Amino acid sequence: MIDDVSNALKSILDDPAIKRDCKELYDAAVRFDRPGEQFTPTQSATVNLFLYDVREDSTLRNNQPVIDHDSKGRAFTRRPPVRVACSYLITAWVDSASDEALLQEQRLLSQAIQVLSCYPIIPTRFFPKDSPLTTQEPPLPLIVTQMDGVKDPADFWSAIGGKLRPSFVVTVTVSLPVFEPGVPEGAPMVTTRRIDIGERTSPDEKGIKPETSSSSELKDLKLFGTVTDAGSNPVKDATVSIAELDLQTTTGIDGQYNLGVVPKGKYVLRVKPGWKGSKLQSKDVKDVSASAKPVDVQLEEKQLPIVK
Repeated sequence: MIDDVSNALKSILDDPAIKRDCKELYDAAVRFDRPGEQFTPTQSATVNLFLYDVREDSTLRNNQPVIDHDSKGRAFTRRPPVRVACSYLITAWVDSASDEALLQEQRLLSQAIQVLSCYPIIPTRFFPKDSPLTTQEPPLPLIVTQMDGVKDPADFWSAIGGKLRPSFVVTVTVSLPVFEPGVPEGAPMVTTRRIDIGERTSPDEKGIKPETSSSSELKDLKLFGTVTDAGSNPVKDATVSIAELDLQTTTGIDGQYNLGVVPKGKYVLRVKPGWKGSKLQSKDVKDVSASAKPVDVQLEEKQLPIVK
């Protein structure tokens, strides 16, 4: 998936829409090499995107398990995806040592900053065909920033075998699914227990005399359902919680959630959109209780204020 992020950045810099205002950038080659001493541009002008750092963004870590469901009514629990920040060092290269070539490199950097800064979130049209990134939520944020954690840029350039030159950093945060060994076993949404009561056949046996036996069934009811938007589309990664019980979970790709077995009673079910900046608004559903039927929630879009 990280390679799809690289290809998406290349697509942004190769977008025909920038040709009119940023022709030098549009005409330049885009590469992903380490900009060391041996790096040589393939064209007279090149913009290089060097992926120099990949690390988990611990501030976005989510320890809540993800609940998926199948058509048979079973629930599957899996670990939440890892939010990984991919940082690229952006440099410009012109195959000449003249003053004009140095100025062209500076123009390429300026245009690259302008173009990449247009997209706080990478639009899906820039992703490769059939890439898993096209359905990823939340969308991929793109930040143009300075190099983080490097006190002396000269030391960094020396470490990668290159010489200090003008550059800037672009960071894209992607959600990587965690692959778990084996095939998870699903659990039914509602389970039934039977309790047999009666007189033992003897003190040493667990059998019950038929004439004294009575049975009763107890259902372990779970609170589950589906979260959709105004168009009845599933809402992925929405947060579903019951504050009174300190229970919380998130919806899967199909919008379904499962809070597990809930004590008898009525509660307030709170549903929040899965990512900051969503057009959907949170919703509280009152007097919710566990049952054999799902509790489905539909979120409405936020109403924009009317400007007079």
